[in-house]
Amino acid sequence: MGQASSEPTQEELRRDLLKRQIEEYTIRIETTTDSTTLSSLLFRRGDAKIRLGLYEESLQDLDDAIAKNDSNEEYWYARGYVKYMLLQFDQAIVDFDQALLCKNDREFLFMRAICKKNLVLYEESLHDLDAAIAISEREPEYLIKYVLFLYSDTRSRALVRIKQSMLSQALEDVQKSSQYSTSPLIPQLLGIIKLDLGKYKQALKHFDEALSKTQNTFIDAFTKRGYCLVKLGQHVEAIRNFGSAVHICKKLELSRILIIEPLIFAAFSMREIGHMERSVETFQEALGIVNEYQLKNDPPAFTNGKYHFNDANVSDIDLLCLKANCLYGLRRYDIALEIMNDVISRESRSWRHYLLRGNILAAFNMIPKAQIDYVTSYTLNNQSVEPIAELARTKLKLGDAQQALECMNQVTSSIEYLHFHFIRASVLEALGEVEQADAELQHVLNVSPTHFRAKQARARLEERTSLNQLSLLLPSSELLIKPT
Repeated sequence: MGQASSEPTQEELRRDLLKRQIEEYTIRIETTTDSTTLSSLLFRRGDAKIRLGLYEESLQDLDDAIAKNDSNEEYWYARGYVKYMLLQFDQAIVDFDQALLCKNDREFLFMRAICKKNLVLYEESLHDLDAAIAISEREPEYLIKYVLFLYSDTRSRALVRIKQSMLSQALEDVQKSSQYSTSPLIPQLLGIIKLDLGKYKQALKHFDEALSKTQNTFIDAFTKRGYCLVKLGQHVEAIRNFGSAVHICKKLELSRILIIEPLIFAAFSMREIGHMERSVETFQEALGIVNEYQLKNDPPAFTNGKYHFNDANVSDIDLLCLKANCLYGLRRYDIALEIMNDVISRESRSWRHYLLRGNILAAFNMIPKAQIDYVTSYTLNNQSVEPIAELARTKLKLGDAQQALECMNQVTSSIEYLHFHFIRASVLEALGEVEQADAELQHVLNVSPTHFRAKQARARLEERTSLNQLSLLLPSSELLIKPT
């Protein structure tokens, strides 16, 4: 008795239907003389080919349809979409321009924005996004698309500092709607915005919520949560979070590129708590994964208007920055510097790029150049205190503690970034302000009791204070070294 044939899948049925439609359209095209009907049939056959993924084949049908009727926005949009899928972004923009001349449609604007972004025309892409949001009257779906678009890579994020308050409020409004009340993306994006603003404690709450909505399987939430803990000086707990991100990725057999960032952050934290050998091993593991991937421009992380948040879409510049971070961690500063010079020559609007290159230059003892990068980094994002902290550290290294203090005094708001307080303690100690320095170190230890460098610094201060008190008690003659 023969084995029964299996039922066709839904996908197989769908493809069979599209193939039959193409055959039917072909017969009708061959017998139709009316120009309007013919253009419609050509478009429908081209659309069926698009749905089968036959993009190159669909172009001729769409060209012919437009030649017979150039006032139909759907024809222009369909051809623009095909060119977008073929990564012909400049040509796609021309077609979306024509579609928009026929009809001011939010989807046309959104797709044109994606193409402009891929051509590094960020200001123009943001203009299109703003227009799309205005047309959509702030519908939740488009607000989410908008924020995901802006935060999909470091280059576009560099341009949205002034929009963060608006984005945060918009997402909070979206979160209240029943449609998105269970979505982990909303708290995740809120957390990212708060993190960029240096509000690490608020960001932690959002990442916790994102994790609770995914049964603790959200890799990026663990990574960003760990990053917040690093900034709060809680390195041991941060390492646990990075480890969770790596474990989930391996367990679910996801792309290994997703674990590069948590590995790098974990390695830096290991160094902070004195686990030097493990830190080097972790940097080397991350570098090995980076080297597995060819540096290339990946296609956009959008498919049919939907963004896949956990896709391993990493741009060539992001991958270069990850590699530079690994090499910086391994103290291979010369190669790291070459990479960051290349990165900044291609994308000069990210404050994090200048911060990283500044750190590399400072490690190379090229202090004046490092200071220029720190100033540029702060100019690009004055919401972050990291560039100011590092700038002050270089001034202290050059022996100018007073300038270092003046630099840090520019920041008047409450600072959650713990390393800022640690550097400030060093500056105050150099100025002889022992009590103020001790208060800063005590704050660091209150937040992070295991901060071993703060413990060392405080012990040094206590020893210095004891010697000062002894000098007050003893006659000056007792403190002199007498000749033998």
